[in-house]
Amino acid sequence: MNTVIKNICRYEGLNTVKKFRDFFEYWFIGAGEMDDDFAEETKIIYRSRSVSEWKKLYSELTDEVISESLATEKETVEAQEAWKVRISETRDSGKSEEEKKAENLVATEMQDAGLDYDVHKTWEENIAENANNPEVKTEEIRSLAWGGARKGAGRKQKNVSGKATTVSFCCSPEQKEKLQEEVKKSGMKQSEYIVSKLF
Repeated sequence: MNTVIKNICRYEGLNTVKKFRDFFEYWFIGAGEMDDDFAEETKIIYRSRSVSEWKKLYSELTDEVISESLATEKETVEAQEAWKVRISETRDSGKSEEEKKAENLVATEMQDAGLDYDVHKTWEENIAENANNPEVKTEEIRSLAWGGARKGAGRKQKNVSGKATTVSFCCSPEQKEKLQEEVKKSGMKQSEYIVSKLF
């Protein structure tokens, strides 16, 4: 079991007992569903046992064993770099600029609503599963993502003062959870919270 814990820590860059426990409790024995954000090696480890087997092993796991297995500083940096590459490949694989813009718009709106954007599905599928009126929302996103490109003949549109613009960023699963906790405490929308912290 020590080797398994060490490998999970190394592949995911887990360098504290708390990070390991949070990760394991959510993704291995909780409600998490591993997607392309995770190292293929981690997914192989996860599939090697049933959830009940993982729960049993986890109940016997001590902080001491976890401490001995944590990722080194170098392994943490390597895992973060590999994660950035996976995110980039997932988002950018053969997609037009308009498709990427539509995905970012939908992902941002879903995050503001406290929902998770499923990277395994198209932006249209995410809307269909989560929007109150999917047809209207899909047309709105199409208009925002493709409309400007048609009108501007490929030129970047200047942002008119006072109008909102979309910004996206990457973060680790742990950072995302922390952000969501802070947003809940603040009572603001996620975008409002982030902007308030930046400016």
